[in-house]
Amino acid sequence: MKAPDKVYIDDLAVVNDCVTKISLKQLPNFSKYIRKDALLEWAKELKERWEEPPMSRHSPGCVYMLEQLINKLNSM
Repeated sequence: MKAPDKVYIDDLAVVNDCVTKISLKQLPNFSKYIRKDALLEWAKELKERWEEPPMSRHSPGCVYMLEQLINKLNSM
């Protein structure tokens, strides 16, 4: 089973040292967290698209920025 890309966690549950997870919709007092792997996958796919022709004058900078983002996510 694939883990959801977004998880909502009740802020009060974190304070009380218990975690309640829901993924249906965001409710008041809930914080949204994004899975690191989902963000990493998105950045890698975007980097591949920027490396493909036709390349614009912005492509090298975008590829470099995405490489930095990927490296940072990998180091976390």
